[in-house]
Amino acid sequence: MMTAFDPLRIGFATYEFPVLSEPFVSTLAIDLALRGHDLSVMTLNTESRGTPQAMHSEVEETGIAGLARHCAPRSAFGKLIAKSRGGQFALRARMASRAGPFDIVHCHFATLGLPMLSLMQNGFLKTRRMIVHLRGYDITTFVEERGRNVYDELFAKADLFIANCEYFRDRAIALGCDPDKIEVIGSPLDAKRFVPPSDRRAYEDRPLALVAVGRLVAKKGFGTAVEAVALLKSRGIDVRLDILGDGPLRDELKREIERHHLEKIVTLKGHATQAQIVDALHQADIALAPSVRDASGNEDAPVNTLKEAMATGLPVIATRHGGIPELVKHGENGLLIDEYDAEGLADAIFKLAERPQEWRAMGEAGRGRVLDMYERNTVCERTLAAYRRTLER
Repeated sequence: MMTAFDPLRIGFATYEFPVLSEPFVSTLAIDLALRGHDLSVMTLNTESRGTPQAMHSEVEETGIAGLARHCAPRSAFGKLIAKSRGGQFALRARMASRAGPFDIVHCHFATLGLPMLSLMQNGFLKTRRMIVHLRGYDITTFVEERGRNVYDELFAKADLFIANCEYFRDRAIALGCDPDKIEVIGSPLDAKRFVPPSDRRAYEDRPLALVAVGRLVAKKGFGTAVEAVALLKSRGIDVRLDILGDGPLRDELKREIERHHLEKIVTLKGHATQAQIVDALHQADIALAPSVRDASGNEDAPVNTLKEAMATGLPVIATRHGGIPELVKHGENGLLIDEYDAEGLADAIFKLAERPQEWRAMGEAGRGRVLDMYERNTVCERTLAAYRRTLER
């Protein structure tokens, strides 16, 4: 029988690696490697390769990006081959056959479980067990696009599923996943990096400082935050909002800011490293996470950037959306509002602004909840325990 001290041969399947907006993948990779496990990361993107220009400092310090095996070709001929579906399969098959064999292949999105299952069934991927992680887009938008039966074979043949919140676990079960084959393990947070400031600024005789962090995509609901700030401005409330992150909706958000004449109040900060995010959170009074179910059906789990804000001791305002209520308890560690409710968000901001004496208790409750549920060492140990249970079946 395998013991807790036996190193495992683990293969991560991702689309690209490392990705600035997916620190939960690189954090788990680092923690598994530091525990002595033999880890390889297989990236299935056949169109590009290499690491992004911006990386979190821990990724650079540990050199974890060097564990990635890319199937994307470098030569012009290889890039031509990659344009066909058969060529994509061949490139992925070559990568998988060179990377294995593995004890565990961990697919970090169910959409990656489908091609990895095909590689395994065709003999190119050698692994004792396959584990598939459900994180958001894969169990919402992708299902709406491809149909409720898109994962039928994957549900039948993968060995274990991990959902990053109860909300997505329930959704997977409703789609046909065996309840005995799925468990909930949240995405990890580095609670030693995201800490409260030694001396948070007092809120007196200055604008209320709001912060929101995330990709500039529809489901993050940043348009609602801009509308809420406009409403507060119309009421004579002096606020500032910094939005950290980038994405396809940047120009649209910029136009919305200009339409409300908020250029001096709302700032789009662009891409941010963890160090820059920590600094912004330390300068803020309240963090916003107005996530919404977008037109494609995409939904959020307990938002990672929301966990980061709570870990630094900030009171938060978020939406009753997806897995967020599993993290934010209304009136205890933050406030919850309805999706797309700019007026409700403005009212919640005003309510907290009038009660700064409550911020510290809310922030402490939030950090405590994050530590209990998402601290990185706890998540790594729970993940390893899931690996071993699956191998022993």
